Amino acid sequence: MALFVLGAGATRGASFVDPVKNPCLPPLDLDFYAQLQRIANSKHQKTVREVIQDTVDLFGVNFQVTRRRCSQHLSRPLA
Repeated sequence: MALFVLGAGATRGASFVDPVKNPCLPPLDLDFYAQLQRIANSKHQKTVREVIQDTVDLFGVNFQVTRRRCSQHLSRPLA
């Protein structure tokens, strides 16, 4: 018997991921915002802009924050 544990990085190597057809790769924690900005579908542009703007408002223009760190920050109780 074998047990395989796959993390988020395994998704990028999956057969359905085609960077030629869709330049937005499944996001990892470290490059979530870079991948988010590659979404080209006009249907999602408003949401993408709002997410980026909210992150800039929280962490500044040249933010170096991961998706996980942002989520942790947002989930903290307000004191």
